[in-house]
Amino acid sequence: MLNILGAQLRKVRIVTGDDAKSSAAAVAASSVDEGAATVQLVAEGSKSNLPVMRDEAKAVLQKLGVPLIDCHACPNPCTENEEHSSLHAVDPSFLRTWSKQEVDFESELLGTTSPFLRHVLVSTGQRDWPKHIAEVSGSLAQLLSNLAAGETETTDDAEESVPPKGCWGTAPAAAARQGLGKRPTKITVSNSSHHSQSDELHLESLFVFPDWLCISNVPSLRDAPEQEAIKRSETVKTTYRRWLSPTEPRDDLPEPAARTMCSVLPYSAVILLCSHKKRDVRCHIAAPVLAEAFKSLAEQDGWHVDERGDDCLLTRPPPQQDGTWSGHVQQQKRDKDGLQAERGFGFVEPGVSIEEQERQVTAWRKRAASPSDEKHLGIFYCSHIGGHRYAGNVIIYFPNGAGVWYGRVSPDPAKGDVAKVWRETVVGGKVIQEFLRAGINLVRSTPSKAGQQHFRPINDW
Repeated sequence: MLNILGAQLRKVRIVTGDDAKSSAAAVAASSVDEGAATVQLVAEGSKSNLPVMRDEAKAVLQKLGVPLIDCHACPNPCTENEEHSSLHAVDPSFLRTWSKQEVDFESELLGTTSPFLRHVLVSTGQRDWPKHIAEVSGSLAQLLSNLAAGETETTDDAEESVPPKGCWGTAPAAAARQGLGKRPTKITVSNSSHHSQSDELHLESLFVFPDWLCISNVPSLRDAPEQEAIKRSETVKTTYRRWLSPTEPRDDLPEPAARTMCSVLPYSAVILLCSHKKRDVRCHIAAPVLAEAFKSLAEQDGWHVDERGDDCLLTRPPPQQDGTWSGHVQQQKRDKDGLQAERGFGFVEPGVSIEEQERQVTAWRKRAASPSDEKHLGIFYCSHIGGHRYAGNVIIYFPNGAGVWYGRVSPDPAKGDVAKVWRETVVGGKVIQEFLRAGINLVRSTPSKAGQQHFRPINDW
């Protein structure tokens, strides 16, 4: 029915609650004005008509072994109380407010996000930010954005198959990307609601995806006199070059300032929700309800949920007289994987070679992804990621480097979207094609197995 509206973008109004009941008969009649710019869909008690992925894109991803599913074709659709004892409470006034928001339910989603190499999130402890975070003078978001803007585009001459627009790999070696095209060089910088690991106001913590890192004690220029600002800028630049830059040879670089520490995130999965009200109110309205729903489902499944970033706190030794940590660190006990777990989950030794640090990072990431360990979920808000007309926008990252950007995830419990995303993607490692805006490192199968239609979950190491 929606096809008669043509390719022009239409605005869809979701009708819920009492409004849905009163208008159900009219919608059931399926009378649509071909010239109208608005279509009413009843969210409660009727099936959504979200467009699915194009057949060409679907075929390529399936050939690569990506586990795609079409939830709207499922004869037994999820509801949030299907496998859980209670449904999280949603204020009826919220449903009325949400029903008035205009959401694009017609445009193709896949490819609505520009490829990036790394997604860097700056700790702020807030859910909303100035409209343009990169224009806030002295902020860490501004410093990192300026450094990222100065990068030159790299070229990769390897002959590789071209995936659908919106899916890519980030591994340096072409073979490791397994047909996911050229490696992007863009660094995406966002603000986040997670809190800094430091009590000092000018020191922030960075979450880095898909690398699964937390880099703490990175300074902003907040309230810094001129000479101190120069010193802090150099620390940020060194941190960027060593851990974030797509072009720097990391093994030739000095470590950042002594207080800047790198660790591995302790989560089995991280969910990011756009909540940037000063850019667009739709994501801001949806985000807290989505967060509460994900938290409720996770806790009922026995997961520990962290909404502040407190799980990233490490127990660190005092610095030596020269300001370094390494002398103390190297004296500590190591576990079977050669890790100093007593310093906290994810502790990466400073003062060792970049190869040793990368070995430790990989070992910690495998431990975070282990199905036998206690499951930890990070749920955080983030600044504008584009596509607010596709609200709610949900990003999910995994320790193995895979990630999905979803759009049109409704916060209305009656639609069951959160239950679908939780059960099928976060827990099951499957990609819901009608929600997919972008996919990062989704190919988990070897090419031979992919050719045999062997589909490994995207959350599988």
